[in-house]
Amino acid sequence: MPEYSLKMIRLCEYTEKLGRLNNSGLYDEAYAEFTSVCMKLLGIYLHDLFYEDYERLGEMVPNPTAAIRMCRPYGYDLSAYDTTGGVPGWQAFAILILAKAEGLVPTIATLRRERRVAIHAQQLVRVRHPQS
Repeated sequence: MPEYSLKMIRLCEYTEKLGRLNNSGLYDEAYAEFTSVCMKLLGIYLHDLFYEDYERLGEMVPNPTAAIRMCRPYGYDLSAYDTTGGVPGWQAFAILILAKAEGLVPTIATLRRERRVAIHAQQLVRVRHPQS
C-alpha cells in the first residue's frame, strides 16, 4: 500500500454527516450529502458515468481494503477514523476517483453536458428496452 501523505485528502473528514444520515435511515438526504461531497472534492458525481464504466470500476474495488489501496496513489484516503474499514459510501467514492484518474469524465463543461445527455439517453433506452 502506498505510504500515507499529509497532502492526501482524507474523506473521513468530509463524510461524518453522510454516515449519520445513513445510520438514521435518511437515504434521500444521505444521497444529497454524498453528491455534495463528490462535487466538492472531485467535481463529478455518479451521473457522470456510463453504467458499464460504473460496473467495471466497481469490480476493481470489491471491498474497503482494495478501495483504499487503489485510491491512495491518486491522493485520496478512504480509511474510516475508527479503522473498521472505509468511509460511508467508500465504493462509490472509489469508483469516482478511479473514473477521474482514467479520464472518463471530461473537464470541459460543454463536453460534460454532452456526456450527460448521452448517459441520460442510454438510461432511457435501457428503461424502454430492458435486456432479457
